Amino acid sequence: MSSASLVSYAYAVETQGEHGVPPNNVDYKQMWVAGGNGWQAAGTATDSAVVDPAMMGRQPTVTKVDLNGGLDFELSFADQFKDLISMGISADGASPGDAWSVQIVTPEQDGELAIQGTGASAVAVYLADDLSMLSTVKVGQRVKLYGFTNAINNSAFTVKSIDLVSTPNKLVFDTAYIKTPQRPTGKPVIPEVSLTTRVASSSMVRNGRTKHTVSILDSRPDLGLYQMNPGQTVNDISFNFQPNELVKSTVAFIGSSKDEQRRFGYIPLGVIGNKLGFDGEDIMSNVVTQPYFPSLTAAKKTQVMEDGNVIDVKSVEVQIAGRAKETQGIGYLSTPSTQLAQLAPKFVMNCYFSDVAQFEKSQRAIWEDDTNSYVVKTEDGLKNEMIISLPNVFLGSGTQSGASKDGDATFDFGEGRVVPFTDSTGATYNIQFERFSANPFI
Repeated sequence: MSSASLVSYAYAVETQGEHGVPPNNVDYKQMWVAGGNGWQAAGTATDSAVVDPAMMGRQPTVTKVDLNGGLDFELSFADQFKDLISMGISADGASPGDAWSVQIVTPEQDGELAIQGTGASAVAVYLADDLSMLSTVKVGQRVKLYGFTNAINNSAFTVKSIDLVSTPNKLVFDTAYIKTPQRPTGKPVIPEVSLTTRVASSSMVRNGRTKHTVSILDSRPDLGLYQMNPGQTVNDISFNFQPNELVKSTVAFIGSSKDEQRRFGYIPLGVIGNKLGFDGEDIMSNVVTQPYFPSLTAAKKTQVMEDGNVIDVKSVEVQIAGRAKETQGIGYLSTPSTQLAQLAPKFVMNCYFSDVAQFEKSQRAIWEDDTNSYVVKTEDGLKNEMIISLPNVFLGSGTQSGASKDGDATFDFGEGRVVPFTDSTGATYNIQFERFSANPFI
């Protein structure tokens, strides 16, 4: 009997323009999964003719074979999530990994953190002689400051504008992250000058319009068998934050291939030949075992911000659903190709209310068509961070908890819609992911 504990998955990115064709002579990266529901279900149909006097159904005919599947993950800082996220939001780039911006680190130099303005208009400003290496950082992206004596200043800030012309160069940070009477949970910033400051940008990706596909190899070593699932693109991806649990991610794939030989069954290793496009070599010799990332992300390390203020949340889920759709054609038993559908992320939140102002704000969001911005920041035990930014969320509907003995008073926002947001530079997007390495100087 075969053991499900020995089932493993590995993937390789398919060449743009060759979706559904497993790549030749490339390394397949092993995926660390927490489960899944597998691939290839057959659809059948029976005729409707009333011809059998014995009134017994006849043998059905296979009319479709799905190339769709799904995998469950526990969120970590492993690189596989860069590819999965890029596919889920159709990020623009030659490959899913290339869609992420490179993390930039400035050299050590004199720097100053100052506050300009007062009250709700106060902004934090970082001044240094040479910030030219940050020219690719986007408005709305985060940078971290290092080298200040006051530890609170060595924090992450959201970039509002970059001035590389003035002397010194200047980074202006979003007011949402500065503590003021209007934003009591913002970051307290202490004006300071230091001779040893450095800046590290996040690695960031936003939604785009590029379809990425991968071939996923399903291996069953105790049987000496495997299955190739080509043309896989992410249709749904979700991130679920629940109390006292690891952060869970579920990914649903839609697959496609025009080559019937790539569709069916398990083929013994060594009998591959040209059927799967691997020129006869043992595919398993091309699988690269990725290092297991032991430090998983737990909900206890998660913080949720609403328009810059930290809020008390019982649970949160970010969903990206229906990103791809199948294209059917006569003459094909399965899906010959897939197309992108409109990106419509959803934000599901069950939150507590710490004061009347927050309650009223949520009511206005429902009754007056207001939108709020939300940031979900989480980190693992090594302090690697992932940040999900939803700059324009229309909550739409919600349910207040009723009276109950010893119960929690919460408000359940069932399905907030993440709508397009245009920043001060004219860039339009509706979801942004960022990663911060715990030690960017390595």
